[in-house]
Amino acid sequence: MLLDFPDNTILAKTFYYLNDERDSSLGKKCIETRVLIKKNGEWLVRNYFWNEDQTDAVLDDDAHGLQVDWIDDLGVSRIVDYVVPSNTMCVQCHELNEKIVPIGPKARAMNFNHNGQNILQFFKDNNMLAEAPEVSQIPTLPDWSDTSLTLEKRARAYLDVNCAHCHQKGGSYNRDFGDKFYFTFETPFTESNIYVERTQISDRMGTAIPGYFMPLIGTSIKHDEGIDLINTYLDSLEQERKSKAN
Repeated sequence: MLLDFPDNTILAKTFYYLNDERDSSLGKKCIETRVLIKKNGEWLVRNYFWNEDQTDAVLDDDAHGLQVDWIDDLGVSRIVDYVVPSNTMCVQCHELNEKIVPIGPKARAMNFNHNGQNILQFFKDNNMLAEAPEVSQIPTLPDWSDTSLTLEKRARAYLDVNCAHCHQKGGSYNRDFGDKFYFTFETPFTESNIYVERTQISDRMGTAIPGYFMPLIGTSIKHDEGIDLINTYLDSLEQERKSKAN
């Protein structure tokens, strides 16, 4: 469940690359700060583009492309063609049932420990979260990278976090192209169409073709770990069907 935020709430997320992932003291390059502002019960989407001197970020609703270089945690020099989304692109992902909503701050996605403190409990202890049950009674979204969990839980959690904002009832894809995908974690597998659409899921995550590659916006490179996870999961579903048929 998405937390209910009061008017004048501002949710902000800054996207940046460390100059050298091996040493954060060497600084970082801020690229954009995406902002959601709640006014009169409605969310507004805004984006701020950082200047080259890293001294200021200016409101800019247009899309931008730039090349970013950095050194990864293995000491390898990396380059990526970074795409700053336009305001229209932001709305595309954040629109649900024809209203703009936040995506990330769901109770189950925030029910985890950070620096030894449960996030939701911290909010409760500091009078930032009201009318919430005990943290132990709030569901927790599985960590897709936790290999101690079942393959199904990990894969369904990955699809929920990365895909379900568009691929759910009322999401922009399902609204515009028909209710084909239901990727929210709580959707029963039999109603998700994951098996039925398994080929398209694998193809669209694995391709590099613009306009067909998933996620449609928000990234210009494939997430190999996520693709491997989903393909392994889809293969397991296929094997399970074959074993039952035999």
